[in-house]
Amino acid sequence: MRKPILICGLAALALVCLAGWRIGSSELANLELRDDMKDLSSRAGMRIGLSSPTSDEQLRMAVVAKLGNTTST
Repeated sequence: MRKPILICGLAALALVCLAGWRIGSSELANLELRDDMKDLSSRAGMRIGLSSPTSDEQLRMAVVAKLGNTTST
């Protein structure tokens, strides 16, 4: 009688851990993407005159390229 309860409890714990892992990894990836997009959009060099301003299209391409690099890792 004790073994089935133990097996069901361990299975439930494994499912909770798996769900937590998936949610946690997605949240971490989202935070990294938001941080990268913030860095790309600020472009500190433009503020102090080190580089010329980029167009909206160039900024969009940089964000898409960064997103492609993060999903492959």
